[in-house]
This record gives sequence, structure tokens and C-alpha cells, in this order.
Amino acid sequence: MINKTIEWVKSTEKAAQRFYEKALKSFGDDRELAVFLRHLAEDEKKHYEMVSGAYGLYGGVSDIPQGIYIDVEAMSRIGTAIRLCEKRLEAGELTKTELIDSIVTIEFSECNEIFLYAITVLKVSPGEFRKAVVEIRKHKVRIEAFLKGKPEYSGYTETIKSLPAPSGESILVVDDEVGMIDVFEAFLSPVGTVESAANGVEALGKINKSPFFSVIVTDVDMPLMGGIELYRKTSERYPALKERFVFLTGTMDPARLLFFRENNLKYFMKPVSIKDIKTAVCDIIEK
Repeated sequence: MINKTIEWVKSTEKAAQRFYEKALKSFGDDRELAVFLRHLAEDEKKHYEMVSGAYGLYGGVSDIPQGIYIDVEAMSRIGTAIRLCEKRLEAGELTKTELIDSIVTIEFSECNEIFLYAITVLKVSPGEFRKAVVEIRKHKVRIEAFLKGKPEYSGYTETIKSLPAPSGESILVVDDEVGMIDVFEAFLSPVGTVESAANGVEALGKINKSPFFSVIVTDVDMPLMGGIELYRKTSERYPALKERFVFLTGTMDPARLLFFRENNLKYFMKPVSIKDIKTAVCDIIEK
């Protein structure tokens, strides 16, 4: 499945590049828009090369985090959106406003997050991963900068402002599987600063030093101290954090289920969609 996901990322980045290049030819009379579209096409080409290069070096992926998965429906929706936009463009039916709508729809969907997921599981170096995150942020900032100050596109800027963005929020991810930590960092870094811990003991140490985490995402079953014990100790010392936990569990028994429900806690059975995790994290941040 992951190899298919990476192939999907490559084909989607290439399709987006092609779409922007065709749009550049159709709307070339608008100089500012033409420069914007050229930059977007260059960005997509760079994203494609990053994934292709990493995939070529790694030669396939076999050992990936098993507790999380990509939403196939999201991939299908993004691919369909790009194809429909390209068809309307080729038919001469895409207006300038519809073009901007297409760009916002594509670029602020899960597309860039799936790209980061692919980069993560390809085990690129930390420096290369940070470069990928920076590239995605620059890509989004480029779009926001183009829309800013244009009254005709004010609706889009308001939509973008309502999306999660780095704003000083801090997220603690607790899991004894390194691969899971890497994936969470990839997806949650656009929401806030992500710190990690390999078990409840390490996590509690970080909470004691700075008991101001916006959200704590934790596995239940870990060595030294599990997620439920971490919750109990944290709640005793820092009651304000008791409603800021999200739990992941590979097994469920009546006692565990009762604990979650009695304490009104968010929990997910593994494997879980990263989209569901991100939604839960954002919901808690907004409280």
C-alpha cells in the first residue's frame, strides 16, 4: 500500500505541475498571475523530484509504522479534482476565479500532508525532511501572499485563515515506535511545535518541565509507563491538561473502554487515519 501511495504522490505532483503549466499558457496575459503560476509549477516539480530521488535511493518501502494509515478517499478526491480542473482548462471553460478556486482546493487539501507522509516513510535524513516541511510552508505562503490584498479573492483568504497553522501551539506525541513518532511529526508540524517521548516516564518528565502542552497524543501500551498511567499522574499534578489527551490503542477491553468513556476522553483504535488524529488534535486546540 505504501509503495502505491508514493507512486500516487509522484503522479499527483506531476499532474499539478502540468495543470499549472497549462494554466500559465491560458492566463499568460495577466503578468502577475503568470508569475504566480510559474512559481507553483516549479514548486510541484521540486516536490516530485524530492520524492522520486528519495524513493530511488531507498528502493522501495517495507517496514513502515503499522498504527496509522492514509485516507484513500482523500487521495481519490484530490486526484479527481486535478483531472476535472485540467479538463475544464483544456476546454477553455475555466475562468480566472475558478482557477484560483481550483488552486486553493488542491493546495489546502490533504495533498501536501500525504507528500510529507511519503517523505517520512522513505526514511530521508532529518535535514531532508526539514527541507520538505519548509518547502510545503513556502508553497502555501506563496499562495496566501498572492491572494492577500485582492478583494475579489477575500473569501479564499478567510478560508485559509480558518485552517490550522503554526501559532505557538505545542503538541507532545508519546509512542515507543520511532516510525510512529516520525509520521506524527510530519502531519502535526503544520499545526504546532511537536515534541516526542518514547514512553510515559519520559513524557511526564517533559510535562513537569513545561506543563503547557496544547495536546498530548499517546499510545496506551508502552514500556516503563503506559498512556493511561501517564494520564492519571498528569491529571493529578496538572488538572488543566486532563482534557487535552488523545489516546491510541491496539487492543480494547471493557475496563479500558469504560475508562475512556467515564473520563470523556478521545481515543482511537489502531490503525487510525491521520486525518482523524489531526481533526481530534485541532478540536482540542480550539477549546
